Amino acid sequence: MKFSPMFLPHRHHQKYSPEITEHLKTYVQVVGTQVNEEYDHAYDYLSENYHNANNHKSIRNELCLFLNWTWQVQRKLVKDLTRKDIPKFIDFCNSPPFDLISSVAGVPITINEPKERLSEWTPCLNPNWKPFVNQKAKQGLAYQRLPATMHKQLSIISSFFLYLNDLEYTISNPAAIALRRLNPSNVANLGIEDNDRDKALSQMQVNCIFELLEYLVEENPEKYERSRFLFYLLVLAYPRRSEIAARPTHSPTFSDFRRHKAGDKTYYTFFIPRSKGSKSRSVIVSDMLLEALKRYRTFLGLNPLPLADEIDVPLFIRHQVATHGRQVGVLNSNLGAEQISALVQELFELAANVLIEKGEIEEASELRLHSCHSLRHVGISNDLYSGRPPSEVMKCSGHSSYSALEIYTSSRTDLRVPNVNLKDRIFDNSDFNCLKLD
Repeated sequence: MKFSPMFLPHRHHQKYSPEITEHLKTYVQVVGTQVNEEYDHAYDYLSENYHNANNHKSIRNELCLFLNWTWQVQRKLVKDLTRKDIPKFIDFCNSPPFDLISSVAGVPITINEPKERLSEWTPCLNPNWKPFVNQKAKQGLAYQRLPATMHKQLSIISSFFLYLNDLEYTISNPAAIALRRLNPSNVANLGIEDNDRDKALSQMQVNCIFELLEYLVEENPEKYERSRFLFYLLVLAYPRRSEIAARPTHSPTFSDFRRHKAGDKTYYTFFIPRSKGSKSRSVIVSDMLLEALKRYRTFLGLNPLPLADEIDVPLFIRHQVATHGRQVGVLNSNLGAEQISALVQELFELAANVLIEKGEIEEASELRLHSCHSLRHVGISNDLYSGRPPSEVMKCSGHSSYSALEIYTSSRTDLRVPNVNLKDRIFDNSDFNCLKLD
């Protein structure tokens, strides 16, 4: 069995792909000519989410999987699916055929992106692309999904059905019914969602990276001064990876650090024009982050403090020219999301090696499981446990409610340890002599 990409990546979403057209023709032969109409509806629905790259990618992945399954496996039109079909789709995704599972994450959809002008390029689909990923396959572990992943998938498919309902193409929403009746305990092949596993790095892991960075910078400043500032920014301002990476609608510059006056006091904020949910926000810059910023700028030969007119000075300048995207062939441009993740993962790997040398085998093993997003959890958790008012943390983190901050207070056991014995004080004055014998 083979599934084909149904939509091109975000930066090429409007380009024409002859291969996708050919795949649609095969589905027309199996299901009927209305396949083309359903594809057009799916494409329009996906296009409505173009301005949020993360949402676009999530929706693209789920629609691609859903349409391939509907037309190839069920051999039905989307409009003919019933509530009995959706559980079959869930079971299929929880235990997909081996041929549809890749052991490598991040396999690109296209393979021939050129260095010349993209307007003259016809996309070529990657034959190695697969809709499922199992990075633990090399360890002999079978593919499994978490309940949260299944829930997210059904939410996206349900939203697509709502879109079709609005167009009066369908009259029901079988995905919404399945979502309401979803009980993970009755679903096969789901992994255990470890809600108690720390989503943030431990204090030992964070401290190790901070110390390691000073050594790396001293040994190779040309390579690691940028990594040092990146780490400080991710921990102390806790932006999402996408918010500091180059994207089609925004490329961060030093002018995003803005100067403010409050009486005699001067302070800076880091402005994020569009984040999750299309909201903007200003993160107040701490003294520690400001010092890191001044050091990085001095290294780059800039004034220590950012200026308002630096709208063309990239925040994280590439060390090598971009090979694809709108900044292809340009050196003086921002890093993309994948490059930022790679820099962070390099620090995690180097720090894990240091921890092993110190005998901290478990700390090293756990560090290698973390991602770039884990540093957002570090920053928000530290802010909350420092005693900073949750209302301020909420504004700087971009959350719209206090309940959204709960995920940052439910873990990090090392931060909760110092207060665990406070409850013992209740019993300090007790003599425990209630059972005295005469």
